[in-house]
Order: sequence, then structure tokens, then C-alpha cells
Amino acid sequence: DPVDSTQAPDAWIDVYLTGREKPHVREKGGKSSVTVQLEVYSGRALDWFSWISMWYALVHITGKTASEKLAILKTF
Repeated sequence: DPVDSTQAPDAWIDVYLTGREKPHVREKGGKSSVTVQLEVYSGRALDWFSWISMWYALVHITGKTASEKLAILKTF
């Protein structure tokens, strides 16, 4: 995991944006499903850390392609 557990739950975004994170690639033959059980982000600052933590676990560190992740993000 590229982010220290003592950092903010969204610290991985900076690691990703600066290109220091290795891509998570699905193994050949791996089946993809764009369906994810994630609540719609409320827009409230107090909800951000719990929402982005769920996004990281359910979407970001999976083997989903960038286009699959974008499709999920547009939904939530």
C-alpha cells in the first residue's frame, strides 16, 4: 500500500496524481464487473474521508480498467 496508515484517507490521491503509484492491473482472463456497492457522495466535507476510503477499497485498488473506474465515478 503506497499510503501510510497515519496519513489522511485521501492521501493516496496525491501519490496517484504525481505518478508514484503502480497501476493495479487485472490478471489475464479476470472477469470484470463495473457494479459496486458505494453510496453517492453527499458533498458534505464531514463525509469525505469515509466516502473516499470506500472508493479506494472498492474501486481504486482493484483490477478495473481506467474506463471502468470512470464509469463508476460518474455514477457516484
